[in-house]
Amino acid sequence: MLRQASMVLALTVSVFALGCGGNDGPVQLDTFGPDTVAPKDVSDPGTPGDEGRPDTAVEDPGAPPVDPGTPPVDPGTPPEDVPPVEDEGLPPQDLPPVEDEGVPPEDVPPVEDEGMPPEDVPESDTTEDTTVPDECEVDDDCIDFGVPAECHAFACEDGQCVEVPVLNDALCSDGDLCTSPDTCQDGFCVSGPAVVCDDGDPCTVGTCEVTGCVYAPIDQTLTCGTGACYRELPFCTDGVPNTCVPGAPDAEACDGVDNDCDGAIDNGNPGGGVSCQSELSGPCKPGTTACIDGALTCVPNLLPQPEVCDGIDNDCDGVIDNGNPGGGEPCRTGKLGACGVGLIYCVDALLECVQTVQPTAEVCDGLDNNCDGQVDEGNPGAGLPCNTGLPGVCSEGISTCTGGKPGCIQIGQPSPEVCDGKDNDCDGVIDPPNATGCAVFLKDQDGDGYGIAGDTQCLCQATAPYTGTQPGDCCDTDARARPSATAWFTTPNNCGSYDYNCDGQLSQQYTGTGACRFFDFPLNFCETTEGWVGGTPNCGVTGRYLTGCGLGFFVCNQQTSNIAQGCR
Repeated sequence: MLRQASMVLALTVSVFALGCGGNDGPVQLDTFGPDTVAPKDVSDPGTPGDEGRPDTAVEDPGAPPVDPGTPPVDPGTPPEDVPPVEDEGLPPQDLPPVEDEGVPPEDVPPVEDEGMPPEDVPESDTTEDTTVPDECEVDDDCIDFGVPAECHAFACEDGQCVEVPVLNDALCSDGDLCTSPDTCQDGFCVSGPAVVCDDGDPCTVGTCEVTGCVYAPIDQTLTCGTGACYRELPFCTDGVPNTCVPGAPDAEACDGVDNDCDGAIDNGNPGGGVSCQSELSGPCKPGTTACIDGALTCVPNLLPQPEVCDGIDNDCDGVIDNGNPGGGEPCRTGKLGACGVGLIYCVDALLECVQTVQPTAEVCDGLDNNCDGQVDEGNPGAGLPCNTGLPGVCSEGISTCTGGKPGCIQIGQPSPEVCDGKDNDCDGVIDPPNATGCAVFLKDQDGDGYGIAGDTQCLCQATAPYTGTQPGDCCDTDARARPSATAWFTTPNNCGSYDYNCDGQLSQQYTGTGACRFFDFPLNFCETTEGWVGGTPNCGVTGRYLTGCGLGFFVCNQQTSNIAQGCR
């Protein structure tokens, strides 16, 4: 009974494999997703490794019908997971014997009796079989084994499902929808040629993108003809291709358009050649029409020329002989003196020499200024004070006219220097030292009015450093030191001395010795003698100076101040 159940189970798996096979129809190009492998046609009789094996895809016409709803059983499913097979009324003698493959009795599912006598049921072999069962017997047993790699499929070899390359030229997908067909070659998916996107619509253009072919209207403009005949229209209108037809040519006109559509604008001077009056004047007024820049223009028959002195408006600006044409050159009028100078002018269409200098009063210039035929008559400009250019009093002179040039004759002569504010000897120095009438000044560098005896100059006026009027200065670099100084100083002068009054002696500001004298009862008071306490200090040195005596208990208390000794 167990053997019969196993055969029914094997038939069920075979029938299910035939019913679910995916190789009965055509394979569509690149309908697999990226990285999806086209299933291997393991039922193909030409597949390597199938020789000599039973074709489990062929249904036994004598076998009982199998319920199409029965789920397929993985060949590797353990026996305890195999569902029980119902008898469905078959006589026990018609069931094929079931071979004991070493499955433990406890793992064999029970088989319903359905009326069989107990004595006809074979006893199960309780002997334990440790043999590892095969995963498969034929390639179809490996269909649900797993997902193989690209361009590979699972095949049954030596009872095990192994991954092997599919046949070359089998369809696959490289993940790019813009190549087709992609085929397997030696276990690798090789991209096919680029997909040509063509939907048969002449008004669209197709491009292959990530999602496949995308079609868009053709964005193109049709053009034809030239000039006024030029036409342009879209490539398609309402899904129908257009045909560009040029416009009809017309007679050329002066309008900046190629009316006759010959590629040239306003050719042949359309509308031109007619007499007209231009905007210019004079001889340039008459003109002829011409087509210029798309408009009829009156072009002068004569172009403007440089103006000449001929009574004609040569430059066509509306003014005759303007700008003194041909004139401007110096000329002689034929008159006397300065009145003979002139310039050529265009007068009444003729060039003439026109006098440019009029008579003036005679000046010393060697010319006949008054045009009387005489030059510099009357010694013009003479007898006036002038400067000879010499220094001092020698610069005094009187003007003359000699040889057409004004001159200055010297009238001041040099003399010994006197204190008068003039350069009497014409040497360029006014009132130099020792001039007549000078006074003696001592050198006084510090400007205190006292100078050093023996260093003097006789000057017309005090001039630094000779400004001192009294002698006796003992330090001429310090204005505080002078014979008239009365102040006391605690620092030396610029000459390093305390002799500020220049008497040759050091006079001290504070002298004498200080003392306190106590008068007892009944007078009971202190007598003060101001003076130095502890000796008289030198000039500039600070010492204690007694300024008072305070009455104490039968004693006088000294009152002192620190004072610097002043000297002069």
